[in-house]
Parts: sequence; C-alpha cells; structure tokens
Amino acid sequence: MHEMLHDRLEGFCSGDFATVLNSAMNRHFVNKQTIERDFEESGERDRLREMLTLRLSECGWTSLVEEKCRDFIRKKGIENVTLEQVVGEVKQDARKAVPEEVKREIMDAIRAFVSKQVGPLDCEL
Repeated sequence: MHEMLHDRLEGFCSGDFATVLNSAMNRHFVNKQTIERDFEESGERDRLREMLTLRLSECGWTSLVEEKCRDFIRKKGIENVTLEQVVGEVKQDARKAVPEEVKREIMDAIRAFVSKQVGPLDCEL
C-alpha cells in the first residue's frame, strides 16, 4: 500500500514542477527538457519526493489515505478490486487532504530550483 501511495505522489510533484516550469518558460528562453533533466539528475526530484513523503506522514495524511484504501477494499472485497479502482476511489479526497503548508513547501522548493536554472521567478502560483 505504501509503495502505491509513493508512486502516486510522483504525479503530485511532477504536476507542480510542470506548472512552475511552464510559467518560467513564458518569460525566459529556456529548454524545458534541459531543466527537467537537471531536476532529475541533480537529485532534487528524489529529494523533494522524500521530503513530501515525510511531511505527508508527519501530518497524518498517509494514514488517512491508507485507511480510505482499506475501507474501499473491505466494502468491495479484496478479490473484486484493482489498484486502479482503489486509486480512482481515493485520489480526489487524497489530493484535497494535502495540507496547504505542505503544498506551499514543495512549490517553494520547486520555484527555487527553477529560479536557479532560469533566473528569478516573480510569479505566484
């Protein structure tokens, strides 16, 4: 279950990174692939993924989502559900439950990384 959540968190980080990157690209001549490659190769993506996992665990989000998954599986029966069905059932509530402070911390870290690559970002996302 924890691995499933970890994999699904990747989408959260990737989406936020893309938002910041696209905003930066609108004001600067930069190569998106280069920044994405640097984000991956520098280890920043992994560092932020680990930080996100830790923050979500600390605030109780991980336990909340795991319990929602268990409840759905109990209702449907373990033999009658797929991973995609479980994710589909809890995804929207799970995203809404991410504390604003955690979102802000991750977005600030992404902005800082992109800013180092392309110059200061003056956007509020």
